[in-house]
Amino acid sequence: MSTTKTVKVTNGKILNYTITKPGYKTVHGSKLITADTTINVNMIAESDTREVYTIGDRLGGVATFFTYYTDGNGNKYAVFVVDAQYRATTKWASDRGMATGLPSNTLDFNVYKTEAGCPLSATYCSQYVFDTHYPAGTTSNPFPGFKYAKDCVSIPALGTAGIARMPNPFEVWTLWQMGTVLDSYDPTVTDYAANNLTNKKDTMTCYPRTDGGQYIYYYSSGSGSLQQGSYTDDIRFNIPVFEIPVNN
Repeated sequence: MSTTKTVKVTNGKILNYTITKPGYKTVHGSKLITADTTINVNMIAESDTREVYTIGDRLGGVATFFTYYTDGNGNKYAVFVVDAQYRATTKWASDRGMATGLPSNTLDFNVYKTEAGCPLSATYCSQYVFDTHYPAGTTSNPFPGFKYAKDCVSIPALGTAGIARMPNPFEVWTLWQMGTVLDSYDPTVTDYAANNLTNKKDTMTCYPRTDGGQYIYYYSSGSGSLQQGSYTDDIRFNIPVFEIPVNN
């Protein structure tokens, strides 16, 4: 089913939109508008096995779709990686040995290349860290990697789904396999070339390996595999993502 919407806007504005219709999957998107225009959206029935998003779809003018992910509780997300402008190098934790309270993880790194091997979402891990370690009024920053992701960019219209998160290992592994393609959709990659996805970097994930001292990250050199971070206060690449809940 095709749905159209005509809008009048100021030239050069990024239009963020959410389109819902009973019996159909919700569609979030964004488009650069340079004149009054009609947006055409292909609505897909909830019972249809086809997906709403394809590689390169944009969200909020700040992120690009690259994969679907289903967590261990069956919650499905469309995952969007933030543009190069919003990536940075940060610490995972402010000091060595700091424990999040999240479960420790296996050293069998091949596990993390599958959704089943990554049952905890970026959304869950991030929310756990903030609920546990950032009480109201706190001025400390025990886990700067998580905080940077949360603060780097947001899409307020999407509520809690519009908060960026540090990705889980499956999401990091997947986006690094698609780096060159994703860079081609990023309007900021020329100005922030050092943060591109074509030239892979050691990239942190939200999973601790041992709770306090080590964590899972993507290692860019050699075999290009998932590895264990030596210390949580090492500085590595931080590439936040948005996890947008979608109809199963």
